[in-house]
Amino acid sequence: MILNRFKFNNTNTLKHIQFIRSFCNSSNTEFDLFEKRFKRVPIKNNNTNNNNNNNNNVPVRQPENDRNNLKSLPGPQFIPVMTEEKQKLASDESRRVIEGHKNELNEFYRNNREEIEKNLEINTIKKPFALCFGYDGTGFYGLSYNKDLKYKAIENAIEKALFINGHIAPSNVGDLSRIKWSRSSRTDKGVHSLSTLISCFILVDEKTNQREGLSKETIESINKHLPESVRLLSGTRISKSFRARRGVCERTYHYMVPKKYLEGISIDHMNEILSNYIGNFSYHNYTSQRNTYLAEKNKKQSEDDDDEDEGEDFEEENQPKTILSPTTVTIDRISEKKMFRVNPKNMRTVKKFYVESDPILINNQEWFRFVVTVAKKIQPIEALKVSIDSPFIVSTPTAPPFSLYLYEFEFENNKKQPVCTKTAFSDTYKTFKKEFLSNQLHQRFDQIERDTNQFSTFFEELQQHQFLLDDLPHVIELNNEFKREKAERQKMHEERKLQRQEQRERERLEKEMQEKEMQEKENQDEEDENENKNKEDQK
Repeated sequence: MILNRFKFNNTNTLKHIQFIRSFCNSSNTEFDLFEKRFKRVPIKNNNTNNNNNNNNNVPVRQPENDRNNLKSLPGPQFIPVMTEEKQKLASDESRRVIEGHKNELNEFYRNNREEIEKNLEINTIKKPFALCFGYDGTGFYGLSYNKDLKYKAIENAIEKALFINGHIAPSNVGDLSRIKWSRSSRTDKGVHSLSTLISCFILVDEKTNQREGLSKETIESINKHLPESVRLLSGTRISKSFRARRGVCERTYHYMVPKKYLEGISIDHMNEILSNYIGNFSYHNYTSQRNTYLAEKNKKQSEDDDDEDEGEDFEEENQPKTILSPTTVTIDRISEKKMFRVNPKNMRTVKKFYVESDPILINNQEWFRFVVTVAKKIQPIEALKVSIDSPFIVSTPTAPPFSLYLYEFEFENNKKQPVCTKTAFSDTYKTFKKEFLSNQLHQRFDQIERDTNQFSTFFEELQQHQFLLDDLPHVIELNNEFKREKAERQKMHEERKLQRQEQRERERLEKEMQEKEMQEKENQDEEDENENKNKEDQK
């Protein structure tokens, strides 16, 4: 009996057992893996409905008045139930996406049920792990989990590989939040990574417990069910409180450009240009769909908007911007200056930005890894400074995204940091990156450039791109004025802050004086009372 091999560690395990129980008691019925937010509803016994006895169909939800017959069923069935009100609110597209996602996972389970159940018998205890992945993002619509079948995401492939290896319970499939899934960063469509960390709670073998981390055999088993372009590097045990999103504080990206497009430009000159990006700036001219300018009715919004918050570090979908043709565009710079507010999601702190002096040879073509616009002297250095340190719109062209990849991450260095350090990955980390980079990514970059000539097209159109800086001298003058006004506002803010502190200090001193006077008066009254009492005693 399969049930005897499981321990009831928590409620998730109980849901797992309920699912297995249904499988054991009714082998002629297929099951819906979606248990979250759904009610348990009965399914008519297959013995009484021979016409509909089809192993390849998910059971159909029964009418409301049949839901009290659970005891007569062979086991619980988990069927999605949606109220009429929610059905009216949900769009046809949303229902299509949810239904397609559900059907895909159910079909995946049916096709691999024997292997999944076999592995679930072995992996019975849930533990927190940090999984380090590397992947070639070509053909994927980014890393983040996506329920729409039209947009294949890397995390969907990872979920299936973990599920078929018995590391995710059926009741948790389709909702990664139930295993506290957290990623160190997101990558966009076509972007690659050598160091993406994912923290989650997965089922492992209770006998081995894998205290130090996933064994080599386990990693190879997971990789066997992953696409060739996605590899699991290692899995390390972590504390229950560790979350990859908050635990990783720095990320290093590499971007590669064929050397032939940078002929005549010295490495030192490029590094001098790139040093302008180092610091904390609002990159509103380098992103899309990020509100930066207030509507007229919101002009009076508080200056507190300048403060940076701790939002999720979402990265924009990396769709190349169109190279603007040289047409006349009129921009109201005064309105830009008045309406500009810092959007925290635009803020980035760049610590290093440089070009490696030694080019990489890929199929007899040299590539550099680093800002081309200024280096080519298409725009002056002042234009770059305006684009990153001013409130004004600058149309910055976007280079081809296919040669961008996340190279490595750094953990936050503090005493409260849970046990999860990069040394845990040291045995295979460097070897993996070197092999995957040279054998997979470098070859992919060369293939894409040869097939599409994206860099060639980019540099040709760059000469004709309109940066919306025909009024650059005026913009520089307004930017200096904006900075003076901002400095004055900050000065006034500091003065008001100091005044409030002084006022609080005066109030505190006055309160202390009052308390002291009251205490002295009480002490004097007490002394007078004692003195009178002594006099009466003497009489």
